[in-house]
Amino acid sequence: MGAFILYPTNTDVEKAQLLFEQKGFCKPLQFSLGLFNLLLYPKIVYPQINHFAAGNDMVICVGTFLYKGQQVLEGLQSFYYDFCEKRVDSNSVQGTFSLVLYVNGALYLTNDDENLYPVYVNHNKKIVSSSFLAIAEQLETLSLNRLSVIENLITGCSFGFDTYFNEIKRIRWGNEVNLPQEIQYLPLSKKSVILSKPNKKEAYSLQQQALAKWFNTFSSFANQHGCEVGLSSGYDSRLLLALCLNHFNFNKVNVGSNHKNPPDDDLRTARRLAQAVNKDCVEIPVVPTKDMTTEQLEHNFRMAFLFYDGQIRTNHGWSREYRTAHYRKKVLGVSGLGLSGHAGEMLRNDFNLDRFRFSYNKWILNNIIGKSGQQRIGNNHDLLQLVSYIKSKLKHIVDTNRKFININDVHRYYNEAWVQSGPGIRTSIENQLSYYASPFTDYNVSKTAYNLIHFLDDARFEKRLINENCGDVAAVPYEIKNREFAPPFLNTTITYRLGIDIRHIFRMHIKKRNQKLSANFKKMIKKHKFLQAVLNNPKLNELIPVDSYISNCGDEAEQDRFIAFAFVLHMYSKKL
Repeated sequence: MGAFILYPTNTDVEKAQLLFEQKGFCKPLQFSLGLFNLLLYPKIVYPQINHFAAGNDMVICVGTFLYKGQQVLEGLQSFYYDFCEKRVDSNSVQGTFSLVLYVNGALYLTNDDENLYPVYVNHNKKIVSSSFLAIAEQLETLSLNRLSVIENLITGCSFGFDTYFNEIKRIRWGNEVNLPQEIQYLPLSKKSVILSKPNKKEAYSLQQQALAKWFNTFSSFANQHGCEVGLSSGYDSRLLLALCLNHFNFNKVNVGSNHKNPPDDDLRTARRLAQAVNKDCVEIPVVPTKDMTTEQLEHNFRMAFLFYDGQIRTNHGWSREYRTAHYRKKVLGVSGLGLSGHAGEMLRNDFNLDRFRFSYNKWILNNIIGKSGQQRIGNNHDLLQLVSYIKSKLKHIVDTNRKFININDVHRYYNEAWVQSGPGIRTSIENQLSYYASPFTDYNVSKTAYNLIHFLDDARFEKRLINENCGDVAAVPYEIKNREFAPPFLNTTITYRLGIDIRHIFRMHIKKRNQKLSANFKKMIKKHKFLQAVLNNPKLNELIPVDSYISNCGDEAEQDRFIAFAFVLHMYSKKL
C-alpha cells in the first residue's frame, strides 16, 4: 500500500484524511486494531492488496516488501505464520517498508532493517503515520526545532529522530525506538557476512553474490509488474541497468531520464545507453523553472510539497516540474516497480580519503557542513552547536567523545545515516505511487560493501560489474567525472587535518560562483510575487540569517532547499 495512519479510536483524523486526498490517494481501507484504528491507502498508480487477515489478527504492509522471494500477499501470509511460530527469517526480508501487525490483541510495528522507510509519530496524540504532513495537519500548534532546521538547510539531510517540528519524531533511528507504549517495536535484525581482513578476491566475490541474490529474489516480482530505471551519466544507474538486463526479462525493463532542454550530459548519456540496448528512453517534457509563470511556480511548489511529504533533502529542490507526482506517473507508465541507483557509491571509494585517522570535528565542519555551509550559518556559536548536534545523533556510528575517525567510520556514516536522510528519502515518496527500491541499500549488499573499502580507489569495480552483466551498456563511453585535486593522503591532510577547502576557494573566490547564483536568485525572487511572499516570513530570519544564506550558496540545490523550507513555513505559519 501507499500510506497509513494509525491513531487511537477516540481521535478524529479528518484533517489527515483531507491531506491524503490532496496527495491523490483514493478512499482508504479502515481497520480496528484494539485500542487503535488504522487507515490504509492503496498506492496511487499501482493499488494492489497489501494486507492479510487471519481471524481477528492482521498484518499490513506499506512500501515494498518481499519475504522469502514470494510475491507481496503470499509473503505477508508467510511472514504472519512465521511470526506466530516465532521463526521469522530476517535475512529473507527484502525491500523498503513498514509493517503493522495485530496478533492476539497486541499491536506491533516495524520498518526495514536498513531504516530507509521513515515512520513518524506524535507522542501526545499517539498518532503514527508514514506521512509527516498527515501528523502535522492533525496538530493545532507546532514549534520549530531550530537545530534540525539549520542542519537540513545546510547539509540537505536531517539525521536521527528529530524533524522540523518538536512535536513530530521519527520512530526509529540509530537502533533506538520512539513509539507510544501501547505499540511494540518488532526488530528485524539481519546478519551480513563481513570479513575482518578480506583479500581482494573474497571482497569482490561476496559483493557480487549479494547483488546477484537481491536481483534473483526480485526477478519474478519485476517480471510480473515491470520495472523502470532512471538513467543519468553516472556509474550507479548504468550498473543498475546492466544488472536488470542480466536478471530480468528484457521486455519488462523500461528506461527514462529527466527531460532537459537543452540536453545536458545526463540526458545525452541516458539516450546513448538506451540506444545501445535497443530501448526507448522515456523523456517527459517539462516547463523549465526560469520559464514558469508565478502561477505555475506556486502550483509546482504545492504539488512538490505534497509529493515529497514536506521533506527537503539533498538535490531534491521543489522548483522543478519533475519533482511532482504528476510527472512521475507519466515516467512510470506501465511499470509497477521503480528502481533507483542511490547508495551505489558504496561500491567505489568516492570519498578520496587516506587510511589514517583525521579530526572528527574538522570532518563534520569541512565535509558534512562544508565551507559554504559555514558561511551560510553566519555565526560561530550556531556552527559549534550544529557540530555537537550532529555528533550526538551519530553516536551509534562514532562515539561522541572520539576526537579522530578514519575511512571506515566515514563509510559507515554514508551508508547508515546519509543515505537514509538524503537520497533515500525517495523511498517513501515513490512508494506512494508504485513499488520502489534500490538494490544497493539492501542490508547485505550495503554491509558487505565494507569489505571493499581497502581495495577501491576509483570506479573500476563498478565498471567490471557493468561489463560482466551487460557488455552493451559497458561499451557506451563514460562521462569524464571531476577528480579530486590531490591524491588521498594530500587531499585528507589539506581538507580535514588543516581545514583548507581548495575547491571552495576556487568556486567562490576565483569563479565567483556564489555571486552569480545570488544575482540569479534575486532576479527570480523579483520576478515572482509568490516567492516574495514566501521569503518575507519573519520566522526565517529567526532561524538563519537570510541574506548570509542567499549570498553564500555554492549551488542551486542549496537555494532550492531554502525556498522549499520557506514554503513549509508559509504553509504552517498559522500553527507556529
